[in-house]
Amino acid sequence: MTPRNDPVGRIEPTDPLPVPPQPQGRWGMPYLTQIGDGYMWTCSTRHVLTDAEKRAGLSQTLVAESESLLLELAAKEDERAAEYKAAEREHSYRNTLL
Repeated sequence: MTPRNDPVGRIEPTDPLPVPPQPQGRWGMPYLTQIGDGYMWTCSTRHVLTDAEKRAGLSQTLVAESESLLLELAAKEDERAAEYKAAEREHSYRNTLL
């Protein structure tokens, strides 16, 4: 580790690199996308969906006419994802009992 009284603040090869905090939530930052002559609000999940999540009907990307509508869609999609996760946990638990 670097001595605290070192005025230069050298970094040793063993010092950990600074890491920014990870963003919270399933969704990335909403942004405007040009579609034809207009613009639509778009938002994608922070992580790629698994094949099982896709088969369950969860969406990777949401598109809406307004940011408020997009946030509503994201909240509904979060509810669906929570239901899927609960069902998946229940299924996994039942398989461990067999």
